[in-house]
Amino acid sequence: MELVFKDLMKVLNEYHKLRKEKKNWEIQLEEYKKLTHEKKDWEIQLDEYKKLTYEKKDWEIQLEEYNKLRNKNNEWDIQLK
Repeated sequence: MELVFKDLMKVLNEYHKLRKEKKNWEIQLEEYKKLTHEKKDWEIQLDEYKKLTYEKKDWEIQLEEYNKLRNKNNEWDIQLK
């Protein structure tokens, strides 16, 4: 009887170890999911930043073009006077 009890205890201990390992694995999976989600958020933010910098560059190019045209108009006005 004592042998059976010891064997049962061993089996129970192994079972608890396996359950604990499974929980650890589930926790790791949840952490992985969070990290991948955060990475996606970070990538989205990076894309938004890139769009904004491109828009800024476009705006700067337009401003330069405007200034060139304005300077040409000023030269034309000066020549007329």
